[in-house]
Amino acid sequence: MHINHTTEKEYNGGNIELLFISADEQGFTSNRWATYRQFQAAGLQVQKGQKSTELKRVVIKKVKGKNGEEEEKKLVKIFRVFNIEQTAPIDATQAV
Repeated sequence: MHINHTTEKEYNGGNIELLFISADEQGFTSNRWATYRQFQAAGLQVQKGQKSTELKRVVIKKVKGKNGEEEEKKLVKIFRVFNIEQTAPIDATQAV
């Protein structure tokens, strides 16, 4: 199962299929994924030229409806992740 490197949570829904396809196409053997910022916070740098994998999730946002009452609206949020094999420790990327 594909998991987020930072949160340790498994990806779900259609994102599982997208990650399997991306891993297969790019030859990744690791199942650990995260956003660019999550890897940076973990002390890892995504290497220059690496391609991300686009995932989607549904978020619920409260908005004012036409009648002035608060309503919940479902929105699709797109985010991009990288495989841990696309990273290197930040100290190693700064070596000359």
